[in-house]
Amino acid sequence: MQNETFHTSRKNIIWSRANIHTAFGPPGRLDSRGVSQSDENVSVVVSRFPFKFSLRALGTPEQAAEELLRSSLAPEGSNRTATLVSAEEEGRGFVSAVYQFEYDVDRGNRGAPLKAISVIAAAGTDGLVTMTVVSPKEEWNNAKKNLMLRKVASSFKLIK
Repeated sequence: MQNETFHTSRKNIIWSRANIHTAFGPPGRLDSRGVSQSDENVSVVVSRFPFKFSLRALGTPEQAAEELLRSSLAPEGSNRTATLVSAEEEGRGFVSAVYQFEYDVDRGNRGAPLKAISVIAAAGTDGLVTMTVVSPKEEWNNAKKNLMLRKVASSFKLIK
């Protein structure tokens, strides 16, 4: 199975298609086009690459996040606008670093605005693990819900 992911020209790495190795997330309700009708989700995707990979090859957390937003979440012509709220690097678990991005996605007339936190980590030398928590932006205004969603995102780490 192939997954459209983000592109970067940084150090000649091009991620136009990554092989999805494993993906977990609630199935949700699908419409006639196969698009999920659920706006709240936690997903984990493991991608494998046929080349050596490192998180640093994506640049700084801000550079990696901006590229993800520009090319995957709100590409030109998509009628979506993605706004980066924060991007940071943290040490978690047994990996040297993870990048965590918080961002908003305005889907225009296609749905309520969303807020999400994505955490990415290198898995070995040929993989990328992405965990994303997403919910309607309005839901994040509820203090209890906000705390729960952030706790889910901050709990993500790779273990041996």
